[in-house]
Amino acid sequence: MKLLKSLTWMFIILLALGFVGCSDDDDDDDNPTGPTTTDHFEDLFALDGGFGDNITSSALYAELTGTTPAAGELFLIDFRSADHYNYAHIDGAVNWAITDLMDNLDQIPADAKVICICYSGQTASQASSALNLLGYDAWNLKFGMCGWTSNEDINLGKWANLAENDVPLVTDPYTLDDSFDYPDRALETEDVMEAAEYYLDMYLSNGTKNMSCTAVYELDMDEVTILNYWSADMYNDGHLAGAVQANPIDMDVLEGVDPELPVVVYCHTGQTSSKITAWLNMLGYDAYSMLYGVNAIDQEFPGLTTYHAPDQDYPCVGTFDD
Repeated sequence: MKLLKSLTWMFIILLALGFVGCSDDDDDDDNPTGPTTTDHFEDLFALDGGFGDNITSSALYAELTGTTPAAGELFLIDFRSADHYNYAHIDGAVNWAITDLMDNLDQIPADAKVICICYSGQTASQASSALNLLGYDAWNLKFGMCGWTSNEDINLGKWANLAENDVPLVTDPYTLDDSFDYPDRALETEDVMEAAEYYLDMYLSNGTKNMSCTAVYELDMDEVTILNYWSADMYNDGHLAGAVQANPIDMDVLEGVDPELPVVVYCHTGQTSSKITAWLNMLGYDAYSMLYGVNAIDQEFPGLTTYHAPDQDYPCVGTFDD
């Protein structure tokens, strides 16, 4: 009998412990302890991409020679190929691939004025935008080496030999009529600058995204969003079929952009659209800049900013002078 009572009490105690264990498990399900994330989309949107920060060759040369005091130490980054850099470059410039930009940030002196250089201003504009978004004082050399020298052995004639393409412009307006959720930009960090660096590295480590005007024209209008970064008056005078006038690009505009579709941005010369493209990719859009803007279609379009050769050939160093 005593043995039976002892076994009965042991059974009751074990049963009670089982209920307590189930209760603890339920509490754990109601209060997960995993990592929390912060959605950074709106804070990333608010960062300054320096969309208008271009420096002319004459202004840069004046700062390099001390004719005009520079706002800070000048740090020049040339994003052209190593062969073209070695052949001729602006004295003092370092040569980086755009894919290595984010890995080399620690080489940029604190408080430096960073000048980004390429052939025509397309790649350098994306680099300068990324740096501005990260808090650097970065500038695109307007028109790249095409704005520095007329020597086509150096600048490859990227602007001087730009051909116009048979792409029609229309006057019918287009609008964004649907609403979409913004891209998910949630990370475990609460620091928006860490998030910006993370997403810009994700983008630039694969190179920049660009598209020719003919490639844009051949796209299915139902499978892409085209943003025209012009004034309303210029847009009304003519624009790509399907393009929406979007200057400025605010949160309301982005609410109408489907993040599942590619986005093409175009402007006058492709330099401002390049800066916007880096910013949009950071925000989570599959964005592309239309190379050379409408200069690649109609260089006589009213009000269009066009390329002009430098007023003088500014000096270079390199093997070309051997």
